[in-house]
Amino acid sequence: MSENTSRDTDVMRAAQLHAALMSFGVDAHARVLAARLVVANEQNRAAQ
Repeated sequence: MSENTSRDTDVMRAAQLHAALMSFGVDAHARVLAARLVVANEQNRAAQ
Protein backbone atom coordinates (compact mmCIF):
# COMPACT_ATOMS: atom_id res chain seq x y z
CA MET A 1 0.00 0.00 0.00
CA SER A 2 1.45 3.36 -0.94
CA GLU A 3 2.08 6.08 1.63
CA ASN A 4 -0.67 8.30 0.21
CA THR A 5 -3.19 5.46 0.19
CA SER A 6 -2.29 4.58 3.78
CA ARG A 7 -2.66 8.20 4.83
CA ASP A 8 -6.00 8.44 3.03
CA THR A 9 -7.17 5.34 4.89
CA ASP A 10 -6.00 6.83 8.20
CA VAL A 11 -7.80 10.09 7.46
CA MET A 12 -10.98 8.20 6.57
CA ARG A 13 -10.82 6.23 9.83
CA ALA A 14 -10.14 9.42 11.75
CA ALA A 15 -13.12 11.09 10.09
CA GLN A 16 -15.33 8.16 11.08
CA LEU A 17 -14.05 8.37 14.65
CA HIS A 18 -14.66 12.11 14.65
CA ALA A 19 -18.23 11.66 13.39
CA ALA A 20 -18.97 9.01 15.99
CA LEU A 21 -17.63 11.11 18.84
CA MET A 22 -19.42 14.23 17.59
CA SER A 23 -22.70 12.37 17.97
CA PHE A 24 -21.90 12.23 21.70
CA GLY A 25 -21.15 15.97 21.83
CA VAL A 26 -17.39 15.77 22.21
CA ASP A 27 -16.33 17.62 19.05
CA ALA A 28 -13.13 19.16 20.44
CA HIS A 29 -11.94 15.84 21.86
CA ALA A 30 -12.87 14.08 18.63
CA ARG A 31 -10.68 16.43 16.60
CA VAL A 32 -7.71 15.85 18.89
CA LEU A 33 -8.14 12.07 18.87
CA ALA A 34 -8.56 11.96 15.11
CA ALA A 35 -5.43 14.06 14.56
CA ARG A 36 -3.44 11.91 16.98
CA LEU A 37 -4.54 8.76 15.17
CA VAL A 38 -3.22 10.05 11.85
CA VAL A 39 0.05 11.33 13.37
CA ALA A 40 0.67 8.11 15.30
CA ASN A 41 0.18 6.00 12.19
CA GLU A 42 2.54 8.24 10.21
CA GLN A 43 5.17 7.96 12.95
CA ASN A 44 4.81 4.17 13.01
CA ARG A 45 5.29 4.02 9.24
CA ALA A 46 8.34 6.30 9.42
CA ALA A 47 9.90 4.10 12.11
CA GLN A 48 9.65 0.98 9.94
